[in-house]
Amino acid sequence: MFESMGHDISDPTADWMRGMSDWYDRKLRTDSFAAFVAQQENTVAGGCSVWLLDGLPRTGNPSGLRAYVGGMYVYPSARGQGVARQLLAAVLDWSRTKGIGIAELHATSMGAPLYESVGFQPATNYRLPL
Repeated sequence: MFESMGHDISDPTADWMRGMSDWYDRKLRTDSFAAFVAQQENTVAGGCSVWLLDGLPRTGNPSGLRAYVGGMYVYPSARGQGVARQLLAAVLDWSRTKGIGIAELHATSMGAPLYESVGFQPATNYRLPL
């Protein structure tokens, strides 16, 4: 996935890779994270994960918890076959079982049509590197 996004994955000791490994190690020990893998003929076709974000409670979301859908990736050979839709359904179902009422994600131009087809709406997001 990261290689297809233009990231250099050749150095497993790179800061971002070590940080990601540590993050997954922590998240996998909680019940606020889930990862799903899709298979076709005993071969991995794609994967996606979801984790809970803790925010300020508000109207329509009294717990303040939100599900963040991330890491959606489908191998090129499996694209266009409903794999991403199945993965998305799995993470949204998992989120609903946790009582979460809001899901959010950052979409690529390739993924946006899928997300919009199930009801995701674009939202304004600003970012400032510190």
